[in-house]
Amino acid sequence: MEFIAHQPLRQRLKQRYPAPARGYFWDALEHLPGYELHGRLSWRRLATASESAAKLLRARPPFVLFTDRLAGWAQAPTRRRRSPIRFGSIAEALTVIRERSHFRDGTTYADNYYLCDRTLRWFMAFCHHDGWHLWLPRRAASRPSWRRWQTETGAGAVAPVCR
Repeated sequence: MEFIAHQPLRQRLKQRYPAPARGYFWDALEHLPGYELHGRLSWRRLATASESAAKLLRARPPFVLFTDRLAGWAQAPTRRRRSPIRFGSIAEALTVIRERSHFRDGTTYADNYYLCDRTLRWFMAFCHHDGWHLWLPRRAASRPSWRRWQTETGAGAVAPVCR
């Protein structure tokens, strides 16, 4: 686990996914095919879905976690509270979401936590509304393996917004 500079990541994201001036990062992803899991699912089911999705995507380290810069990370030094974090494994990233994010922590703090790999082609969001979302490239979403994954995890498909 390593905190990384915010600005270089934001610049790369902005080049690929221009987001509206106000709103969440996922507003820039609405044109991509997506899936979601309900906010009442157990953490174990969300983690299993995350790990299996990463495997289907052939995701490789380093993995990056970043936020919408609202609440940030719990138990982090003040100047690192909203910094992105780089990881060597998906399991390590999921542990930090579980233990150091405000995702489902029952406090008044809220943020969206995004997980991706170095390709910046897919994103998982652990949402401030307690749900889970995945956006991926169209070509990947059209594979039969995603339909099987959807059945196994119970993920619902979200239709992309055409602009």
